[in-house]
Amino acid sequence: VPNDVRIKLRVAKAYDKYSSTTLDVDEVEGSLNNWNPLYRFSTKNVATELLSDSTLENTVLDIINVVPNPYYAYSKYETNKLDNRVKITNLPEKCTVSIYNLNGTLGEKILKWFGVMRPVDLDTF
Repeated sequence: VPNDVRIKLRVAKAYDKYSSTTLDVDEVEGSLNNWNPLYRFSTKNVATELLSDSTLENTVLDIINVVPNPYYAYSKYETNKLDNRVKITNLPEKCTVSIYNLNGTLGEKILKWFGVMRPVDLDTF
């Protein structure tokens, strides 16, 4: 998207002048930006790709995960002894999550996950 946006960076300590061709950096004739650092960058390839099935299949689905994996009867996400919690991470803002039983299938992407439930012990609160 063409635009005329300018970005200014402020630093706590000024950069030193530098030239790879001239020893006297106080002589600024013929210099680019008076021998001060000059940075350029482009956002040409940063634009969002819309309606791209290959991007969805190759990158977005690869970062979705279930944690902790494996689940060994407790996790750091749990807040008490009755809490059995796992998380699905990196889901897009709008999505559908289907969780099947041991005899089911997952469809588009299969995550291998192993979990063990600890027995509830109500006597040790």
